Amino acid sequence: MNESYSLKDAIKIRCAMEEYQDTKYMNILRQLNEQTNVVLTDDLGTEFVQNCGRDLAGEIVRNCFDTANYNITVDQLATRILKFSYEEDYDPLAKNGGWGDITKTVYNYNEHNSAELDAITKTMEKASTQLFEIDRDKDKLDRNGKKAYRESQKDENGDLFDELTGVKAEKKTVWRNGKPYEKPDVEADHIQARKSAKYNARYITDAGAEELRVFWNSPDNMQMMHKSANASKSDIRVCKVDGKVKYVNARNKEYDASTDITDRATPEQLADAVCAQWEYINEKRKGGNQDKIKKLKEKGYLDENGKVPKSVRKELVRNIKHSQNVESTIILKNTDYKQVGSDALDYTKASIGKIIAGQVIYYAAPPIVYEVKTIILKKDITIENALEKLTDAMKRVTDYVVSKLKDIFVNIAFNSLKKFVKSFMDILINMVKATVKKLLKMAKNLVLSTVDAVRIIANPNSSRAEKADSVVNLYAVTITSCVIEILFELGGDALKIPEPFDDIIFGPLQILTTVICTNFTMLILKKADLFGVRQGFKMSKIRELFADARDETIRMYEVSTNVAYAEIDEIIENARKESLAIYNRLEEYDMKTYSARDDLEIINQMFNMNIDFESDWLKFIGVQR
Repeated sequence: MNESYSLKDAIKIRCAMEEYQDTKYMNILRQLNEQTNVVLTDDLGTEFVQNCGRDLAGEIVRNCFDTANYNITVDQLATRILKFSYEEDYDPLAKNGGWGDITKTVYNYNEHNSAELDAITKTMEKASTQLFEIDRDKDKLDRNGKKAYRESQKDENGDLFDELTGVKAEKKTVWRNGKPYEKPDVEADHIQARKSAKYNARYITDAGAEELRVFWNSPDNMQMMHKSANASKSDIRVCKVDGKVKYVNARNKEYDASTDITDRATPEQLADAVCAQWEYINEKRKGGNQDKIKKLKEKGYLDENGKVPKSVRKELVRNIKHSQNVESTIILKNTDYKQVGSDALDYTKASIGKIIAGQVIYYAAPPIVYEVKTIILKKDITIENALEKLTDAMKRVTDYVVSKLKDIFVNIAFNSLKKFVKSFMDILINMVKATVKKLLKMAKNLVLSTVDAVRIIANPNSSRAEKADSVVNLYAVTITSCVIEILFELGGDALKIPEPFDDIIFGPLQILTTVICTNFTMLILKKADLFGVRQGFKMSKIRELFADARDETIRMYEVSTNVAYAEIDEIIENARKESLAIYNRLEEYDMKTYSARDDLEIINQMFNMNIDFESDWLKFIGVQR
């Protein structure tokens, strides 16, 4: 018999199988241990840096190329294209509350540069209407308003005080109709100039316009100031010429009404315009209007260097803010919200093309690139079979996109709703001023985050803990983004960087700061793991790793056992057949005609008996000892 039929080989195969299984099992355990350590080790620093880099790239493209309405960022699309396969469909939009999804969602709440914001601004400018059409001399509201305010500001002794400097008014006796009359050197003046008063005729009702006229001559828009300061500020306007803010006297030839933005200027800009007029020295005028400068210094409006003291400017800004806030409250109370909603719907309709295009690109581009790449990499591709392969590829792409139609329509509807809310709030924001404007910006972000929170909560594929974690992260990132925007507005006002350099310097810096701070907020929340989501994710991942290791072990045991036992069964089967053949021959054994030597040798080899028949025979007959 051939040695391959030795029954001892079956034992060797069994031992080799057990040794292989032990070695393989230990390798699986080592691999499981390494993978578990990776899951348990928090490399949040690397994740933070990667997310910041990714978000920064996305924000730069979104702000520079006005891609907000696509509702996807270039880094999301690039990552999806590079990682896409039909087996593992990398879909960041489907995460609905993941780290990258939340930060990008919040970034998209605000657009620093967009065609829609420009359109809203143009609509506002067209609808801007002069609030007062009659001359001041004929306006009873103006006369009565100033008189009433002047009387209300007198103290118990009948004295008046300059509200910007705090200096007590001096009185001068004048004669009217033969009677003496004490005239103070302070006057009641509009905080926001009457001549520059405008309202938005498109969105503010007629009753609202009338209420604004009353407000303009009410105590909320009045201040007591020295008559020389009131006269010297003249009809100063805030203008935007070639992208730069300039302060121009409306009586000068260089004044162009089309550049006038006084009605929507910030309190700081209005205060700076007035201060610039107080500090202005007319070199062309004989004496350089030194009498005005001298008087303003005497009354505390200018210091020894001819500059407006910080305390005066601060009080002026405070008064303007108060006036604009009251005006903004009246505007919001008398807004035609039906018209605002109608225009917001029009802006949404205008953006629907980009919204749909964004979804089509997001779901169609990755499989197309994947199919083209797969075809190109095939070595057997020829001109003849390329068309056939492309046809099959396009069918797979079509089937994939069709399978995502529900997600596409849901995303389009949801993004359209958010676009409507954004447009609605942007219109209101452009109508108001000062602190109310900042509050509306925050309200816009919170409303949009609430819309996103509703979608997160409605997601049936997430647990309660995951939903709670995502909602908290969403609001935390939203608040962080709002705080950063407010800080940059305050910083810009404090540093007084002229336009357009404020956008050139502060724009990129704000984007970078927002990306870093929002990701840092997410990092803190992720580490805190308030709802145990991260811990649950780790445990789920570890369970998954153990399940994979178990399945791999079972497969390894089954495969190795089947292979080994197949060989063992073959050896036993061959031995059985050989034994049966020997048995049959021995049954018919004839000592005279047949030698059993060959059969005995086969049995000797089969059971590894190690009998040397030749040597033993010679010993038996006495030839060997």
